[in-house]
Amino acid sequence: MRFFSPSLPHFFFAFYLCALLSVFSALSPAFAQSSGPLSFSKESLERLTLGKVSFASGTVIPLDYGIGSGAFRREGDPEGQFYTISDRGPALACKELKKRINMSAKKLCKGNKDGKLFLLQEYVPSIFVFQLEGSELVLKQRLPLTTRSGAPLSGLYPPLPSLAKDKAYSLRGQEIKPDINGINAEALVRMADGSFWVGEEYGPSLLHISAKGLLLRRIVPKGLGRYFKGADYAISESLPAILAKRAPNRGIEALALNPDQSALYFILQSPLANPGEKVFKNARAVRLFKLDARTGKSQGEYVYLLDKPKSFKADAKKKKCKQKDVKLSEMVAIGPDRLILLERIDRSNKLYQVTLEASATNILGSKWDDISTSPSLEERKPSKLELKPLKKVVLDFDATTPLPRKIEAMALVGHQDVILISDNDFSIDGEATQAIRLSFSVKGQ
Repeated sequence: MRFFSPSLPHFFFAFYLCALLSVFSALSPAFAQSSGPLSFSKESLERLTLGKVSFASGTVIPLDYGIGSGAFRREGDPEGQFYTISDRGPALACKELKKRINMSAKKLCKGNKDGKLFLLQEYVPSIFVFQLEGSELVLKQRLPLTTRSGAPLSGLYPPLPSLAKDKAYSLRGQEIKPDINGINAEALVRMADGSFWVGEEYGPSLLHISAKGLLLRRIVPKGLGRYFKGADYAISESLPAILAKRAPNRGIEALALNPDQSALYFILQSPLANPGEKVFKNARAVRLFKLDARTGKSQGEYVYLLDKPKSFKADAKKKKCKQKDVKLSEMVAIGPDRLILLERIDRSNKLYQVTLEASATNILGSKWDDISTSPSLEERKPSKLELKPLKKVVLDFDATTPLPRKIEAMALVGHQDVILISDNDFSIDGEATQAIRLSFSVKGQ
């Protein structure tokens, strides 16, 4: 098997946006519906080619860059400019190798069906700078992420106890050792000084990245700092220890930045596996955090209740969905402590507005952050929480709008416009990245 990797040219990566106008009526405490039929169109997309992987079975997998794990637009930047980020890189679950490439996990994953085959071990997670020019999205820059001394970051597993069972394998069938520089980036925001905050799933952790792409500081849950000893970046343990109980591959998925850049917000993709993975599969309570954007110190923690799976109509039509299928993929701030969140399964997408202090209990430092608390927050039924969760202002458009699957990136590109971008998982299944532009109105804006 061989991997072909062409040299990276100056890309002109353009794709047309599917226009979705008049999607929302003004936000209100009740469900809101669009005022008329939605108009949208799909256009062919020019692909950002990464290379291809060839296997002894004869299977060849062409790869594209995955640019849709997170998105952000910084106020004051040139009109139409925004940023996206890629995740850990292309990988296949070992248990799916027979179906995908007609090769066995025994040969490529040492018989471990719970492992992952990394198709491009050398892939460097990157930030992308795009410019919206009319109906085209043009790639202006790719910024590979490195340590302070310039060593590339990777998408490999870091040496954490929670990842001990997550084995990585190379194309030659060799186990890959954990990498202290490994990240699984899923969200980003950019500060006025040009630096970035990046959310990642493995730790979970927050990364402070310089304007040049250097990892300056990694903020991890309390107690995990020792596993990054010797790292070429600063380590801070200012996140609550309970976040180390994140469910497999369900860490920090969304970040938002207060318009005045004083506060940073992040939310997990799913409920914690607290006390165990069985609880995560049926839980609905997800933790949303507020931090000081300068110091990274936690200021607040709130509970967001996921919808029940049967309410995601586009997915429920195709299969019986489970509670663990419901995820939070992205978040933007539209005012001080006012956030819009993207909740989804696969083809169903919902947008919600929440306001922190006005409606919910701040549980930071309470018994709910104590791992010994039983029953845990995640074990409690919503009606038995003994706290006020965030009040959700709901805008449900998944019933009538055939959006792309797996939307994971969202950025404000105007006063009342957002760009939504799908995560194509590096086109392992042949899917192209897709984007849509949404126009909406927000009461009080």
